[in-house]
Formats: sequence, C-alpha cells, structure tokens
Amino acid sequence: AESYSNSKLKFITEILSEFSPVKFYKEYVESYKSRIEAEADLLSHLKALSRVGKSREIRKAENYIECFDELINSGACNRYWSDKDNWDVQLAKKWA
Repeated sequence: AESYSNSKLKFITEILSEFSPVKFYKEYVESYKSRIEAEADLLSHLKALSRVGKSREIRKAENYIECFDELINSGACNRYWSDKDNWDVQLAKKWA
C-alpha cells in the first residue's frame, strides 16, 4: 500500500502547476467508495506533500490545503461527482 500511496504523491506533484481535484479523482476513481473518501485521501496526500516536498511544492500544497473546501466544492468537482453518480446508476440498471 505504501508504494501505491507514493504513486499518488507523485501524481499530485505532477499536477501541482495545473492542480484540479478532478484530475486526481479520475486517476484513482477505482480506489474510492465515496466522494468523502476521495476528498479525505486527496487532502491527506496534499498534507504529506506539504511535509516532504521541495520548497515550491510545499508552498503550492499548503496553498491548496488552505482553500481545500473551496476547491472540492467547485462547479467542476460537483459536476464530476454528479455525472459519476448518474453513470453508476445507469450501469447498475444495465446489469440489474
């Protein structure tokens, strides 16, 4: 599990300059049972990066942590989860 966590940390580092929670969700969508779980994991990885990253990465991570609620409640995030919920319902009906 540690290497999987490291891959998430590496992924977040790669998207820092154009950070979007949706990019993270799409990359790791299979890992989560709920939006809350995904958001908590994203926040924990941002916090980890703020401890172990290079100085520029630390500043960016801290910035995103400060406005985390705003980020995860953006229109793009809400649309992603709404679309995903609709898609999951359609898939469930298809296989029912």
